[in-house]
Amino acid sequence: MEILGWLHQEAANQNIKPLSRTAPITESFQPVPGYPRKLVLFKMAASQYWQVRCWVNGRSYRRSTRTTSLKVAHAAARNLYETLLGLRHAGQDQKPANAAPSWNEAAHALLAQEEARVKRGEFAHGSWQVLKNRLDKTLNPMWSNLSVSLITTRHVMELIQQLSAHLSPTTVHQHLVIVRKVLLLSKRMGWIDVIPEVPAIKVKGQSRGAFSLAEYKTLVKKARSMVGWQHPDGQESLRKHMRLRYGDNTLPMDLQWAMRLLVHGFMRPSDLKNLKHQHVQMVQSGTHTYLRLTLPESKGHGTPIVTMPAAVQLYRHIQKQRPAQSAPGDYLLLPHIKDREHALKVLSFHFNWVLSQTGLKQSPTGTQRTLYSLRH
Repeated sequence: MEILGWLHQEAANQNIKPLSRTAPITESFQPVPGYPRKLVLFKMAASQYWQVRCWVNGRSYRRSTRTTSLKVAHAAARNLYETLLGLRHAGQDQKPANAAPSWNEAAHALLAQEEARVKRGEFAHGSWQVLKNRLDKTLNPMWSNLSVSLITTRHVMELIQQLSAHLSPTTVHQHLVIVRKVLLLSKRMGWIDVIPEVPAIKVKGQSRGAFSLAEYKTLVKKARSMVGWQHPDGQESLRKHMRLRYGDNTLPMDLQWAMRLLVHGFMRPSDLKNLKHQHVQMVQSGTHTYLRLTLPESKGHGTPIVTMPAAVQLYRHIQKQRPAQSAPGDYLLLPHIKDREHALKVLSFHFNWVLSQTGLKQSPTGTQRTLYSLRH
């Protein structure tokens, strides 16, 4: 501030008009690494916060980042730039700079922002797809072209009431998380001044339904005995109602392997679909032998997994059963299915069949069990 005062005094002495307090301070300009030069951060005398300015589609945009941290300001600048690109892609960038867009337009901007995070590896593609599905199916049709500046707590309360009629509290809560994201983005973009109150939904934690050791043994034994069984619904019915392909109606030996890998390898079902031989390393430590699994990142977890010793024998058995499909790039489970989401769907489908055959679909407390329950 002393330097700024000196500059103003010098300007007065020389009859030079002083710079506006809202003019950028030249020395403060900071580029945003990895982004075009038209996206910059700067300071001005009228605010302690970093300001962001960018040029998109022939127009200049300027916003306050509302932070004094350069690192946080970089993130805000990236978000603004990617949001503006999303709006341009949607053809919504012809509005006046301060005009509030519709809910649909703001939601599209959020999708563009989160898609950019997916490309940077900061957000899972599966989570982005869930976000898009909930916007397209529920939130966008409800508020459609309503200006985001007109959304009030009353609208949110009506949404909660409507969703609660057919969705669980957990799912309603997840929809409200999306509402908050859209409103927060709208505030950062300067479309709204205040975020309306979004009531909290009390979510009660529910166990996924663990199996006892005896139940686990029963499931593995039953899955082993059912290898080669054809599902009673038949191929045509499963193709029509479950979208399973021809041949998927036969219970594979891979199911029992998957069940044992989940227990002895501490994995999630989503890890099973990605597991390749190149991810498996056999480690000898003293008198103990175990597997180290270096899997692709799943749900934000990418650290190696150390298995129990029993997983070593199981892995050797899989290699012996499939010597021609044990190359580093081959999948351990259902390697013939290239669509790995479908491979996981096949395993889950047959696991539910085994559950129905053993009467273990529900836990003693009435909780529905799934393949994920083996983690518990």
